[in-house]
Amino acid sequence: MLFENKKFREFTYIYALISLILMIAVWGIFAVMYQHADREYLAFTARMMAEYDGMAGEVQYADNYELQKAEEVLKKSGYDTNGIYKMYSDVHEVYVKDRWIAEGILAAFLILVYGITAFYTKRIFARIHGMSYDVNRILETGQFDYKQIYEEGAIGRLDSSYHTLVHALKQSKEREAADKEFLRDTLQDISHQLKTPIASMTVFNDLLLSGKLNTKEEKIEILTENQKQLERMKWLVLAMLKMARLDADSVQFDIKENKLADTIEMALSKISHKVIEKNYIINNHCGKNVLLPHDADWLAEALGNLFVNAADHMEYGGTIDINVEGNEHYVRISIKDDGCGIPEAEIPHIFERFHKGSRNPNPNSVGIGLALAKAIINGQNGDITVRSEEGRYTEFIILFFK
Repeated sequence: MLFENKKFREFTYIYALISLILMIAVWGIFAVMYQHADREYLAFTARMMAEYDGMAGEVQYADNYELQKAEEVLKKSGYDTNGIYKMYSDVHEVYVKDRWIAEGILAAFLILVYGITAFYTKRIFARIHGMSYDVNRILETGQFDYKQIYEEGAIGRLDSSYHTLVHALKQSKEREAADKEFLRDTLQDISHQLKTPIASMTVFNDLLLSGKLNTKEEKIEILTENQKQLERMKWLVLAMLKMARLDADSVQFDIKENKLADTIEMALSKISHKVIEKNYIINNHCGKNVLLPHDADWLAEALGNLFVNAADHMEYGGTIDINVEGNEHYVRISIKDDGCGIPEAEIPHIFERFHKGSRNPNPNSVGIGLALAKAIINGQNGDITVRSEEGRYTEFIILFFK
């Protein structure tokens, strides 16, 4: 497995070259030492022999010529040179032996170092190979059961980065699954909500085509109902598209300092016709100069849905109180109506998509307005809560922190 890695092969080649150079260097060092010992031994022998026979100064150098001269001096004096050469031969053998021992020790040391290096390198590559295997397994099976190993150094940082990557892949996979589920649920919701108005329009059209409607008034009534169903479908589709964009985080709110009073007036325009028809009283206690960072169009959409909800649940002559207060830290918006109120058991569910209250008098309601309002407010870093007393009032409280 090690030699599958180019870097380790390169390390092996370089290490072998360096080892060879070291072996040659040691061999050369011993050769120089041996040559030096030769000269010193010959010089010492020649000097000793010359001085012993009173011929000091005749032998001064330890080269071949002087050695021959020393031999001649020794022979004239009756000495046998074989003993001297035998001693020299023993010294030579010691050097040769020591050289091979040194070479052997160096070779063993180099092999040991290489073996230890290969062992730890193999462990490192095994960890990297394991990471590669885990990545392939995760991509093939989608199972993100990776356990992080905490280490120091480069491997630890690599493992940490790898763990971060696995976590990101897991989150991406989960988001993809959630997006698919959301898309499926959204399509199912739209399909379910469109069934009723489409079925009603089909019946009305059949009545018109069958010729069973004799009077003009009856035909106008059917067409009026068709118009209502078309308006309901239009509002439903637009609301669902807005909800889908909000849920998918694809809405880029244009948040900037806007006058809150202008946004509230824009939202109240959604119920202007009901205010006139049912003589509603609107008490708007919002200062003209109250500034709030928000997206005016989207917040007007959310507040408008709250006003529509209030208008749908009030009797003739009902009242909507709008109170705004705040300081340098927050702005609090209260929208309170004196309508029929919400049963206590339904309060936890009123912001759920397609939830229609048991006391909702509007037959065309699809139960998405409050869910959309909450999504818009939350998307602009706000929060909305509700409190209600059945038969007396309902109050929505919106809080924006600056």
